[in-house]
Amino acid sequence: MRQASAPQADKMCCGDAAQTLTGGTPVRTSKDTQAIAAPDHAQRMRRYLLVLAIVLPALFLGAILAAIVHDYRATIQEAETDAQHISTALREHADRSIGEADRLMQAAIADIESNELGATPADAAQLTTVLRRYANVLPQFLAINVIDAQGKVVASGLPLPAAPVNVQDRDYFQFHAQQGNGLYISRTVRSRTSGQWVFTLSRSLRHPDGSLKMVLAAGMSVTYFEHFYRSLDPGVHSRLFLVRQDGRVLVESPMTGKELDRDLSGAQLFTRFRNNPTGSYHLEHSPIDRTARIVGYTQSRDYPFLALSSLSEADVLTPWSTRMQHSLAWGLASAALMLVLIAMLRGQFSSLLAAHDTLQDKNQVLLRSERRYQELVGGIDGVVWEADYPSLRFTYVSQNAGRLTGYPPAEWLETPDFWEKHLHTDRKSVLQALAEQEPSDAAQPLRLEHHVVPPAGGDVWLLDNLSVSHLDGKVTLRGVMVDHTDRKRAYQELELAAKVFDSSLLGILIVARDGTILRANTAFSELIGYSVDHLVGAGVETFSSDFREPAVAEAVKTSLRTTGTWQGEARVERRTGETLILMNSMSLIRDDKGRPSAVVMIAKDITEQRASERQLYHMAHFDHLTQLPNRPALLDRLRHALVLAERQHTRLAVMFVDLDHFKAINDSLGHAVGDQVLRVAAERIQRHVRLSDTVARVGGDEFVLLLEDVDHATHAVRGIAQKLCTAMSEAIRVDGNELYIGLSIGVARYPDDGRDSDSLIRNADTAMYRAKMSGRNCWRFFDASMAESVSRRLDLGMALRQAVARDEMTLYYQPQRSLRTGEIIGVEALLRWQRPGMGTISPLEFIPISEESDSIVPLGNWVLRTACAQGARWLRERGRDRGLRVSVNITARQIRHDQFVDDVRQALEASGLPAELLELEITESSLLESIDDTVEKLNQLKRMGVTVAIDDFGTGYSSLSYLTQLPVDRLKIDQSLVRDTPRDKHYCAIVRTIIAMSGSLGLSVIAEGVESAEQSQFLEAEGCDEIQGFLLSPPQPAEALADIL
Repeated sequence: MRQASAPQADKMCCGDAAQTLTGGTPVRTSKDTQAIAAPDHAQRMRRYLLVLAIVLPALFLGAILAAIVHDYRATIQEAETDAQHISTALREHADRSIGEADRLMQAAIADIESNELGATPADAAQLTTVLRRYANVLPQFLAINVIDAQGKVVASGLPLPAAPVNVQDRDYFQFHAQQGNGLYISRTVRSRTSGQWVFTLSRSLRHPDGSLKMVLAAGMSVTYFEHFYRSLDPGVHSRLFLVRQDGRVLVESPMTGKELDRDLSGAQLFTRFRNNPTGSYHLEHSPIDRTARIVGYTQSRDYPFLALSSLSEADVLTPWSTRMQHSLAWGLASAALMLVLIAMLRGQFSSLLAAHDTLQDKNQVLLRSERRYQELVGGIDGVVWEADYPSLRFTYVSQNAGRLTGYPPAEWLETPDFWEKHLHTDRKSVLQALAEQEPSDAAQPLRLEHHVVPPAGGDVWLLDNLSVSHLDGKVTLRGVMVDHTDRKRAYQELELAAKVFDSSLLGILIVARDGTILRANTAFSELIGYSVDHLVGAGVETFSSDFREPAVAEAVKTSLRTTGTWQGEARVERRTGETLILMNSMSLIRDDKGRPSAVVMIAKDITEQRASERQLYHMAHFDHLTQLPNRPALLDRLRHALVLAERQHTRLAVMFVDLDHFKAINDSLGHAVGDQVLRVAAERIQRHVRLSDTVARVGGDEFVLLLEDVDHATHAVRGIAQKLCTAMSEAIRVDGNELYIGLSIGVARYPDDGRDSDSLIRNADTAMYRAKMSGRNCWRFFDASMAESVSRRLDLGMALRQAVARDEMTLYYQPQRSLRTGEIIGVEALLRWQRPGMGTISPLEFIPISEESDSIVPLGNWVLRTACAQGARWLRERGRDRGLRVSVNITARQIRHDQFVDDVRQALEASGLPAELLELEITESSLLESIDDTVEKLNQLKRMGVTVAIDDFGTGYSSLSYLTQLPVDRLKIDQSLVRDTPRDKHYCAIVRTIIAMSGSLGLSVIAEGVESAEQSQFLEAEGCDEIQGFLLSPPQPAEALADIL
């Protein structure tokens, strides 16, 4: 645009000022009215200056006052944010401190229960030893006590006062005495043992009948929390609190003593907390000191308390007050300066009258320019522009063009092809659209959309209203481009969300509060068998499901109301009548006011997954030949029966049954005949026991009977044993053969011969062998004379502690071969014990003993270090391209050890063995103990490069749900499943299922116990990756494997 000359610019400024003061529209004067009397004009201008002298300072001071108010609101808002952040820090500190204390308390409870200690004077010394082990672990602990059922402190981690201490009146004791369970956080009181302010964490231990056995109470130091709160330094008059959800103050800083345990349940805080667990607000009159305060609060995620920070409004507003005073002083000075300037301007006004005639000549030009400016810019927020027609070259662009698009007005004016280059709009298409407008629409603006890419990057979308103007016979184009980038993106996001909703593979359902289905996607429609049109607008009762059950519906409502989410399985009936199992995730949607408005449900069909798990469970827990429970299932039922027997003070018996002469029949007549004999034996045994008793097959020809609720164990068991021996003495006819077998039975009784499943089965097995030694086809009860094995176990347990130091331990290695390449790709390290005077002791005997003692961890570390060192030697001898994977068995006790990951890392670093050449074999039962801790440690090892295999897979709880959680690389099929392949179709089916499942989970498979070429060929044909067994080599010392490797 052309710039006006200096004199012309001065006149334009004066014209602008006059126009602004009048607030009117410029009027073009005719020649015969053009002359205006100078005195009238001067008088009018003096009035204008007087108005200006009043209005300008007032506007200026008003703007300053508005800025002060805005600063005040910003200061308060920032203080609310700070208060909430401080409360979050208090909550995180309290969560961590209470969580650490609770975990120590649970560890102490575990020690007390494992040592079977009671709250009695006889156990007081042992209880004190246990408590002192934890008393000084955490700084927040003041004391940790054991309290008996009468409220008396019987043991403490600190010395007790001479006088007895009774806490029967304490709220935490009353809570547990009234059948309260779980962690309880007490009110704040002065400790009767230390005299300090404390609040107490407590947990109860109960007798099997549910009565209170003892209470474990840990005093949490209020001073510890108060020191931390002081370190935050929120302000001189600020106060920090830790408050229970019932309103009782646990900790207050600064602490005066008399104010602790105050009740804040009536405060405004708890009204807000029930609507929003985290927030902040401005309080005019605090219930604490009746002063104005800014309050921030945060609810604990894990415990029933709130963290509260209360900042003094006076402290918060002190800086603002200073700024306000400065602003007012500056504003008053500026207003005074304006008045002086206006007075000077009025004094100089007489000089303006001399230029009156010249200004009058050019007034017409100024009025036309002013009119164009008013038409284009007045009241419009956007890029105001004007362009020539038909070239569409910009002749005017408003200053905010640079802010909106990144391109300054000068570039718009100087770039001929700006439309195509930066607006990405074809000028020809614009002209064509103008030409195609109907005459009736000519007065309507043409709407265009422009896409601008600013120099700094990104996208800006402009909505343009273009109109044609005819002025002084010249056609021009004018328009206003408004930024609608946010609206454009919102529309695109809505489109994307709609596409995601409709194309999701998971079923999605949106349900209103009254149960009306608002939306359903295609996946849910296909899943349930109803069309989307049929579902939308209908109620959820359209299809039958578990959600109709009152208990399920109430559980879902409670979870949504308290947490906003619910997740779980539910059965749903399709339109065809087929029942599906769905894994459902529900989330509560709230409106702008925080009120529940709808529920979103995402559903996944897991019907086939659950069917596979049930099939695997049945394969793993029932004998395929006799359909009797197997050993894992028996152990499950026995553990449950022992719990009931202890709780109900009843007796039970375990009978270990072995078929006499079965091996001779099996070897002479073949496995098919042997299988028939086993089936008949199982049927006869089942016929002579009660329906409530359990009969399990635990080995080839071994059965175990669990007899529950036996009042007179000896007499009742004798009768059953006699019936079994009599029934089994009858001939068994198979394929024309009359076969005769007997039974050797061993009996162990609860509680006389054992109080746990292992002891009872072991003692029954011992008694069975005594029956065999007594001539077979008879029964024997376990007695003390059969306890030599127990003595042997004690002897082995003591010797194990020195076995490594005495160089009695050695490692044997069994090769592992790839079925794909035929090469030896790894070895399994197997521990052997050569004890002087006793020869070789089987790992099956000494490993369980070491697990029961503390020797398994150092022994396992020795195995790790030795195996890694041998693997490194092989790597150096064979070269890096032919390194062998070394597999080491790891027990559950080792995994639970705190230093387990560090022990593995140190073994690798000390030996120089690459982590990818070490594989840890872990049994399924080990994985399922403390699964969260196990998964975390295995993930750390995976990040190091170590591989993980599940050992003896198929003999435990083989669940797809836990396999998907674990960082596992390989499954090792147990030799008990491989032994009868490919001869036994049932075992073949189990092996085939495991291999197929592993492939779908991305896991490799190795089979152990392979002894024949037929087994190897079967496994290779089914897709097994690797094998191990006597077919390749028995376990041997490392030097003996040179030829094989």
